Amino acid sequence: MFAPLVAFAAPSDLSGLIKTLISIMNAIIPLIFGIAIIVFLWGIAKMFFFKGDDSGSREEGRQFIIWGIVALFIMVAFWGFVNILSNTFFGGSVNNNNNYPSVGV
Repeated sequence: MFAPLVAFAAPSDLSGLIKTLISIMNAIIPLIFGIAIIVFLWGIAKMFFFKGDDSGSREEGRQFIIWGIVALFIMVAFWGFVNILSNTFFGGSVNNNNNYPSVGV
């Protein structure tokens, strides 16, 4: 997945370096969201389906659910903050045609 980035990894100036870093971040952000959703769903499965009678397993499942929700909330709030800053300082000129969170340039 990162092979094209390695092939063109020799930026000639600061702008090229920033664009390379942003493209790496844009590849990683959906992966992080996916991990947070998997943690949340794992907590649900652990709480209700895997040894649901065991109170320790239910408590561990609850912790997974809580941390999954916290991680998703922080990421969505940060995404909104980045969009607010982008629209404020760049006048909404940042082109983001994706339907998932990304850093625009």
